[in-house]
Amino acid sequence: MKQRKELLLLLFIIAAFIITRSFTCFNDYFLLDDFDHIRDAKSLYAHAVIPFKGPNLSGNSACIPGGGYYILLSIPALLFDTPLAFDLYSTALMLCAAVFFLYTVRKHYGPPAMFIAASLLLFSPRIMMMESGTWNPYYAAMLSLVLAAMLLEVFSGKDNPVLLFLLLPLSALMAQLHFTAFFYLPLILAVYFLCFYRGRNKKYFWLGISGAALLYVPYLLSELGNHFQNTLAILSMGKSGSASFPVLSYLLLFPTLDIVLNGYMSEVSNFLGLVPWYAAWPAGAVYFASLILSVSAAVYSVAALFRIKKLNETDRGALIFFFLVIGGLIFGFTAFRIPSLPTHYYLPVYGFAFFPLLLLLRRLEGAPAIIDNIKYAPPVIFTAAGSALAIYYFLIVIGPSSLPRQYGYVNALLDDARGRPFQVRTEYKKVFYEITAKELLHREWNEKDGAPLKYIIDKKINLTNTGPADRIYGDDRMALYRIRG
Repeated sequence: MKQRKELLLLLFIIAAFIITRSFTCFNDYFLLDDFDHIRDAKSLYAHAVIPFKGPNLSGNSACIPGGGYYILLSIPALLFDTPLAFDLYSTALMLCAAVFFLYTVRKHYGPPAMFIAASLLLFSPRIMMMESGTWNPYYAAMLSLVLAAMLLEVFSGKDNPVLLFLLLPLSALMAQLHFTAFFYLPLILAVYFLCFYRGRNKKYFWLGISGAALLYVPYLLSELGNHFQNTLAILSMGKSGSASFPVLSYLLLFPTLDIVLNGYMSEVSNFLGLVPWYAAWPAGAVYFASLILSVSAAVYSVAALFRIKKLNETDRGALIFFFLVIGGLIFGFTAFRIPSLPTHYYLPVYGFAFFPLLLLLRRLEGAPAIIDNIKYAPPVIFTAAGSALAIYYFLIVIGPSSLPRQYGYVNALLDDARGRPFQVRTEYKKVFYEITAKELLHREWNEKDGAPLKYIIDKKINLTNTGPADRIYGDDRMALYRIRG
């Protein structure tokens, strides 16, 4: 009977995953950073250049040291030409990382914990945004799931030399994906293995320094040739900033049905205000239930510190490492003057944020019979509510700016203009539409200041002081309008 319940729940989660991704994969939108990174990757491999730097740091002249990000983009850059192919490639990578993490959770915490973790990990709008985008912080979050799974194996006492050796190279690769990981992740690992790890093969972890250093050889050689120009630019960024304390609440938001994409709780109320009244209350209740579960897990992890000797090896290692993550964040953000916002600065610790939840879910193993009978209800509820929230979020919030709609706006505008020069006002940066026309649709973008033909791509409520306008493409949520006269 128990195995039948688990099989039915697994099939339910798989079905929900397929349904949600059929909406999210084809209703996603591309950031300007996505366009820039894809363009850079294709250019590198078209000219057979080995990448030694990553993307620009916050629009500055400095770049992330190391070419790990563009190495991960090498397969779609070499084989494919469409944004959808990059999307599907990112989805496949994220899915593999998530499955590996969930498999490891099942191995060490049991099926009930795995199902709850799966319902929260796979069905939040945030993870769906990350898996269908090519932005480098998203890839850092993906690798954090892989590293978290590997660490659970290490915490359980698996003294595997290969596993230990790969930890530092993997953290170095994450540091090449997003710069914040560079300032705290290797430090956290070093402190853990220096002070807390008692395995016989500890030396293999330290030998991993050679593998991590190897990943930086192309960067170091390039810096020697240009007098460390990029490194000096990075150091100057730190001098110009001010110390800030990290927003540790993100560690509570990540293992939930998170729709706070930019770090503001007002986003939750604004989004739920768009949901039909008959669905807003239950959806909001389940969302906050997931948040309460995460907060409870954090409180439990603090209480577990006072009984740490009673925990098994896996839980003890996860607990210690989680608090090292908090210490590493505080040290990294304050010592190196990293801005406390935006949210994506914290994505390299995404996978580690699940450790307190796993500690709490361990309690299910010895739960009374009445609780044991209902322990499969939370993943069903979280999966169903998360799927509904995510689909609605992508259709209502993301949909008007999605890539298919982007194609529609641009094609409709250019068809209507018929080669004539035009002006356009948009709800987002105009270069976004220009890139779509030139690089994705391969059409001429004949925008000129002062042209008599004028268009607007925006929401209807924002059409102020424009005069009479005719809608050419879209709907009331967002559309292309031609100004009359």
